[in-house]
Amino acid sequence: MIIKSVKLNKCIYCHKQIDYRSKRCKSCEMATRIMSKKTKLKLSDIRIKKELSKGKNNPNYKDGRTLLKKQCIICNKSIGWDSTYCNICVHKARIKYPDVRYCSCGRGIAKYNKSGLCRSCSMIGKKYPYLSERNKKYIPKPTWIKYKNTWFRSSWESIFAQWLTVSGYKWKYEPKIFFFKNTSYTPDFYLPDFDVYIEIKGWFPINIQKKLQTFCSLFKHIKLQVFTEKELKEISCL
Repeated sequence: MIIKSVKLNKCIYCHKQIDYRSKRCKSCEMATRIMSKKTKLKLSDIRIKKELSKGKNNPNYKDGRTLLKKQCIICNKSIGWDSTYCNICVHKARIKYPDVRYCSCGRGIAKYNKSGLCRSCSMIGKKYPYLSERNKKYIPKPTWIKYKNTWFRSSWESIFAQWLTVSGYKWKYEPKIFFFKNTSYTPDFYLPDFDVYIEIKGWFPINIQKKLQTFCSLFKHIKLQVFTEKELKEISCL
């Protein structure tokens, strides 16, 4: 009988000889499924110390693209290999460059993309739609609409802008960013005649309600009004 030579590979954790098509042996694979968080952290520490997750051994390795160290253009913070701005500086870039579009995570988006989200952020809603019911953390896709050379995140915002122009009020869309407690908040509209910021909310989850409460407690000198569906119908905007 002729015995063919078989290629062998080593397990990532225990370094046993296994088939070249697999990365872990059966025992280590079953352990990773059942083990607790503490054991997972221990294994991650071992991989970091022995430098087993560096370079080509890293599961996210893609032809050396993921190993590139990039920095934000504005604040020089360390960011992902496929992004150009950090999560905070994206809002500044949208104001300076309205023609260029970016996702909330910092990745670039094509002009014809109607969702306003990159591929990875949009797949979260497709794979895990139950997050909106349990945790109320998933934010739905914004529908970008253009009006007077400005892109609006929702249809209600564009309708409200049209109502302001018809009624003869001056308005500015997202003119200022407020930073507090490692987060940022940008109100939708600013009316310079009344010195009031306006926020339009159709979907108003609990985490955003708490964020607005902290904003009002810290910035007491700023006037803010939240318009929901009831307030917009009272004005005959919708």
